[in-house]
Amino acid sequence: MAVNSSKTIDHIRPFITGPSISRHKISADITDFFNKHREMEVVTDDQGVAVSRRIKIRAGTSVSAVTNQTIASLKRSIGENGSYDACANYFFGTVKKLLSRLQDKPLVAEKGDLGNQLYFFSALVDIVFFYYSMTPRVRQTYVTSEIVLMIIKIMDAAPTDLKDSLIRKIVHESRLIIVQGSVERTAYKVEVMNLLIVLRGLGEKYLLDQESIFHVFGLELRDDGTFGFGKNFDYFQVVFLLFT
Repeated sequence: MAVNSSKTIDHIRPFITGPSISRHKISADITDFFNKHREMEVVTDDQGVAVSRRIKIRAGTSVSAVTNQTIASLKRSIGENGSYDACANYFFGTVKKLLSRLQDKPLVAEKGDLGNQLYFFSALVDIVFFYYSMTPRVRQTYVTSEIVLMIIKIMDAAPTDLKDSLIRKIVHESRLIIVQGSVERTAYKVEVMNLLIVLRGLGEKYLLDQESIFHVFGLELRDDGTFGFGKNFDYFQVVFLLFT
């Protein structure tokens, strides 16, 4: 017996593999995104003593430009050696860690333009949902839901129109994923149900309408008032629909 040389790769210490490089680059991409578009400011009193901190959102060009630039960086970081699934924990973990630093701190905008807050968080929502769409698994759905709730909480003190605009964007992205999941994973709807729970938490006006719910879960309202259920309808879907 002999080792197949065509299937052998030699590594030199310190050991680092292609997937490890991808994970490191992805963490760096997200960190760069945050560092470019927000900064921590120290608030001082009249004597120059630091009394608190606040987050300043820098002025940006456009949501699409920032989003496309970051997504392109993520794609390059994945490259041929990594995969979205294998790097998911690093991506979502970095986003959560950096978002947690914004919690419980006032937000201000560069040049006094509060719209900059929306531009930053809108771009972040696009980036998170892009990555999630590449690997829509149960764990990723759960973490995406956490990130969405963190963003909404951070924006809680923002003007109502800005906050409402951001929530509508989140709802739109969530509905696209829900429809995609209901088509591609007809027998496995845990991801869909988790996202619907998030929408429920945003308020009744953001819930899916009855027609959409019927379509997602394969339900049918018959002429005699009874319901028809799809072949993959199960106990967990029943409990979920009763809850929502």
